[in-house]
Amino acid sequence: RPLSVPDEGRYAEIPREMIIHHDYITPRLNDIKYFEKPPLFYWMEAGVIRLFGMDEGVLRSTIAVLAILGCLATYSATRELYGRRSAWMASLILGSSLLYFAMAHFITLDMPVTIWLTLALLAFLVGVHVAPGTKRRLLLWGFYVCAALAVLTKGLIGIVLPVAIIGLWMLIAR
Repeated sequence: RPLSVPDEGRYAEIPREMIIHHDYITPRLNDIKYFEKPPLFYWMEAGVIRLFGMDEGVLRSTIAVLAILGCLATYSATRELYGRRSAWMASLILGSSLLYFAMAHFITLDMPVTIWLTLALLAFLVGVHVAPGTKRRLLLWGFYVCAALAVLTKGLIGIVLPVAIIGLWMLIAR
């Protein structure tokens, strides 16, 4: 299907203009500087466009891959904490949730920021429940990296939400 207006068109045009202008620092929309959102998703889309060309399916593939990554991360974290059966159920429920499934088909920043926040919080959750050592340290570093990627996708929400969630959890769990 064709790109919907205005979001899908906007989030496809900005990376296209990055490629045309050979400027991956300054996002532009219709040759006007567009600093409304951070550039990570534009960079991801520009990479996909450079590799596979400008096509609706290609443009939506970034979102679809991120949605699959979210299901795999849910499976992995749930398996670590609760076992294989629970992991299958959790990833199946996530992948078949109507909103998640629908958002995996639209080019917006909502799915990428959701995935980065999910990965960050799952890394933190598993990291807290794993015995101290290298694995815990790597998971907590993964938390920081994924929160940073969320900030690079949609701004301060990428750090405010994890800090608020973890802070509330610390208050409740002591």
